[in-house]
Amino acid sequence: MGGKSLNMGPRHFFASPTFADEEQTHRAWILHTILWTVLLATNMLAILLLFLLPQYTLRWVSSVLVIDFMHPVLMMLNRRGETRSAGIILIVVLWLLATVLALTGGGVRSPVTAAYIADTLICGLLFGENVGVFAAAFFCLTVFVLAGLENLGYLPATKVIRTSFSLWGTQTFYLALMASYQFLANRSIKAALERARGELNVRRQTEASLRESEQRYREVFETTSDHIFLLDVLPDGRFCVDRWNPAAERAAGISSAELAGKALEELVPPGEARRITGNYNRCIAEKSPISYEESLTLGGKNYDFHTTLIPVKNAEGQIRRIVGVAHDITERKRAVAELQESEDRYRIVVEQTGQMIYDYDVPSGEISWRGAVTKLTGFTLEEFQKVNIRRWEEMIHPADHEKAMTAFHEAMRTASDYDMEYRFRCKDGSYIYVKDHGLFLPGASGKSLRLLGAMADITAHKEAEIALRRSHNELEARVQERTTALQRANKELEAFTYTVSHDLRAPLRAVDGFTDLLQEEYGRGMPEDAQQLLASIKAGSQRMEHLVQDLLNLSRIDRQPMAPRCVDMNRLVREVFEEQRGQQPSRDIELRVDTLPDCLGDSSLLRQVFVNLLSNAIKFTGPREKALIEVGSKTEGDENVYFIRDNGVGFDMKYAGKLFGAFQRLHTAEQFPGTGIGLSIVQRIIHRHSGRIWVESAVDRGTTFYFTLPPYKSSDESGGGGVPEPVANVHPEGKMQSNH
Repeated sequence: MGGKSLNMGPRHFFASPTFADEEQTHRAWILHTILWTVLLATNMLAILLLFLLPQYTLRWVSSVLVIDFMHPVLMMLNRRGETRSAGIILIVVLWLLATVLALTGGGVRSPVTAAYIADTLICGLLFGENVGVFAAAFFCLTVFVLAGLENLGYLPATKVIRTSFSLWGTQTFYLALMASYQFLANRSIKAALERARGELNVRRQTEASLRESEQRYREVFETTSDHIFLLDVLPDGRFCVDRWNPAAERAAGISSAELAGKALEELVPPGEARRITGNYNRCIAEKSPISYEESLTLGGKNYDFHTTLIPVKNAEGQIRRIVGVAHDITERKRAVAELQESEDRYRIVVEQTGQMIYDYDVPSGEISWRGAVTKLTGFTLEEFQKVNIRRWEEMIHPADHEKAMTAFHEAMRTASDYDMEYRFRCKDGSYIYVKDHGLFLPGASGKSLRLLGAMADITAHKEAEIALRRSHNELEARVQERTTALQRANKELEAFTYTVSHDLRAPLRAVDGFTDLLQEEYGRGMPEDAQQLLASIKAGSQRMEHLVQDLLNLSRIDRQPMAPRCVDMNRLVREVFEEQRGQQPSRDIELRVDTLPDCLGDSSLLRQVFVNLLSNAIKFTGPREKALIEVGSKTEGDENVYFIRDNGVGFDMKYAGKLFGAFQRLHTAEQFPGTGIGLSIVQRIIHRHSGRIWVESAVDRGTTFYFTLPPYKSSDESGGGGVPEPVANVHPEGKMQSNH
């Protein structure tokens, strides 16, 4: 019973039926060929017998009609897939017809006995060689019975006329029948060979696939980082390790060869062995794969594994092997533990810092709250869970609402974070200042789907900030008052200094003039000690005159208006140097000047800077046989740095703090004359140009003065004119510097 033919219909009546099953199709083809052969052979035999035995015409015609009417029925059964049933019907009908015809006329000499040969071949072709042998034996027995009955006289005498023509016809029929069945046999043999070849190809492909699968299994077994092990289940219920892969070998420090054939109890402690075998027995009991997590010590190191056990059955259906795959989850469990610890710490920190943590689901508008809700707002945590996004907006102070929501919606639009401060309403209706920081998390489309954030109470901080701002404003007002008073005092002091200096010059000039007059009129007649006293008076009045002049210069600097413009520093340095060297033409003084950049400043004031610094350099190199003075520069950021270096006597840097003070001197007037105001003048001029000045020196190793000035920029490069106000500063590296 194999289903209906795939080519049913009137036009396919003469074609052999085909089925999805190739073997069924071949068997149906054999029966199809046999049915047509039997139909043609019986009709040909009937025609022959009509000539040989015309007296039996009715019998032959009846037999042919049985075959002819049976043929379409058997063909239909064959097309419906009932090939076996149709074959059995054909064999039985042929046997019955042959036997009935032999019994009623002709006996064993009747040509119809050829049907037994046909039946034998049909049985062999349709049902196999065993059925064919059995059928041959049965038909031989039938012929034996016919022969016995004929010898006993129970059968009518034969009326077959044996002529050469009849023998030829009979032999031709037999040969045609044999040729037909030889054709069927050859076709069956060929079909069997084709099936054998197909099965062989399939087997080869299967073997190749099996080898490939084994190779892949071996590669996985040897290269995977998971631990794979094979266990044999012993008849006594114990488990013996067959082998494990290189990953397990590396972890345990034991090779497969060393553990092969050893029971589990020989490899691990008894307690651990009982725990492990419990899982193995559970796998056998459930007869299906199981998974679990376990902790093991391998090679002196602790591991956590996610293990899967797969039972393998033998041919009898018994589980005699277990395949285990252990995935190392040590790092994952450690990470989970660390994450849990981190979350615990975070929870403790949140609780201790008094923050409210929220998780806002954008599509639903719901907010999940945690943390110090009650401490901040007075609501219980259960009550505050009802605060969704709409209620949160309503609880923001009206004066802060617009600013807070603008920042909130902008962060949501760009899926970014926000940090804002606003007043938030509590349960009792009061407001607290909160600092709210949140981060929007985008979905696959890039739109914000979730918001995580925290709110902290900063009321005390804001109140302190307000108090501090109030104190700051009061302090600024107080400072402004004192600054105004100080400026007024400075102006009065400058006016007083100018007035005193100006008023002192007239008496000093009188003293100097009277001294000159005494020397001219009475100098020769005066005793020597009186002449020395006059000389001392004159020298003192001249020093006093220089000092008063320096005081006047110092007072003028802050009051003198500045005229900033481009200053050619190279020309200015050389002009001042030539003027100063002209006062000591006999000395050997060398000046080395780099190419100096122009600066923006007041040329008359900057001339005083170089006059003082170069005159100092010339003065303090006096003890040197050859004086060397270097002037150079460099650019640092938005300012030019100039320096003047000499090889003079230098000084100890611990006294550098006194250097720029008025009337401060590091050497005596007898060693190096001067009033001690020159560097104070230099400092004020540099400060008025928003610059800095500092010094480096060492005893007997010379001195270097550094000062900064704004660079000159053309009108298209400069963003504006004028000189900015000076700013107090401290030079790095502990070098002495002076800033206003």
